[in-house]
Amino acid sequence: MSADWRQRRIGDLARVVGGGTPSTGVDTYWHGSIPWFTPTEISQSGAGEVTCSKRMITPDGLENSGAKLLPPGTVLVTSRASIGNCAIAGVPVTTNQGFASLVPHDLRSSRFLYYWIQMNQNRLLGRAAGSTFSEISADELSRVDIEAPDLETQARIGSVLMDADAAIASLRGVILKKERLDRALASDLLSGRTRLPDFDSPWNPMPMRALGTLYGGLTGKSKEDFGAGSAWFVPFMAVISSARVGTDALLSVRVGSTERQHVVKAGDLLFNVSSETPDELAMCAVAGELPANAYLNSFCFGFRLRGESAEPFFLARLFRSGVGRTLMRPLAQGATRYNLARPQFAALEVQLPGLGEQREIAAVLLDAEMEMVALQRQLTKLQVVRRGMMQELLNGRTRVPLEEPTNL
Repeated sequence: MSADWRQRRIGDLARVVGGGTPSTGVDTYWHGSIPWFTPTEISQSGAGEVTCSKRMITPDGLENSGAKLLPPGTVLVTSRASIGNCAIAGVPVTTNQGFASLVPHDLRSSRFLYYWIQMNQNRLLGRAAGSTFSEISADELSRVDIEAPDLETQARIGSVLMDADAAIASLRGVILKKERLDRALASDLLSGRTRLPDFDSPWNPMPMRALGTLYGGLTGKSKEDFGAGSAWFVPFMAVISSARVGTDALLSVRVGSTERQHVVKAGDLLFNVSSETPDELAMCAVAGELPANAYLNSFCFGFRLRGESAEPFFLARLFRSGVGRTLMRPLAQGATRYNLARPQFAALEVQLPGLGEQREIAAVLLDAEMEMVALQRQLTKLQVVRRGMMQELLNGRTRVPLEEPTNL
């Protein structure tokens, strides 16, 4: 701890206030204009500034809830279950009993306290108690030790970290916009509503059985076989989460030299055969260059194209798009869990353009995907930098400048 930082208690910097709940049976207590937060509305990574809750209460509801109206700048801290999740009130708000919120004695402490709570959730968890559920009381939270500098330095630290959060939020906004544009572009190109230049030939129906052959995933495996051995397999979630599967997604599995298992090869299409909803059934991923001893999990099946009957990435994006979801939804069998019968899939007809147009469409969509990958990597780097900044600044190891901080 830096020499000019002092050991204090949270209660020295803020008043710790609990919450309350108006009677749900009195309609006049609800549907008002006062935000009333519950712990589920506050994220683990920090919700930033909040101004509106899912449920709002009236002044009568506040008066009969046992809760207090918390001023802007209050750090809302969850005190039950997910202890230590936090947000900053941007307007006067109130909360239910699942909070021990910090009302700073000086608003210059607000952001500092917000980031300090995020970085020190484990300290709060260690002070929690309870037999039916863990909880940290307002009194206990007020006694938690905190290392803090003077108020002006607290304000500068909070401002620097808020700039970092703003940069991350801005990049997330760009990513969300790009994702929406990518989905719209894919929908138009994969349905034929939008044609690329120099392509005007009609699309034709083609049954999947005419394009390739099906094969199954691993068989005869026990729990002990997974996580051991020198072979590899493509896990279920890798197929669900991305249109492409590479070596970074593989997990280890034990496969004997005499076992007859289907090897996954580059260009194979991988589909899940079971899901909790019809819309997630038979999501598709195309296999990249994998080791020679790579296999598929038992909850998926593979589809190997015959020669150059189709472009693999085109089909993978097709089946993941709204077009593919519309094709797959009628094939879902089940009530609580949905399954896909392979004969029905083999008989499924898809509308396809010529191979040249498929490849051009795949190239356009791959370019868009690569742009998204680059943005996601940039976001990850920013998040790593932000975590490092929190460690350095909130422990006093790195000093903030006296002048106004600049944006990332």
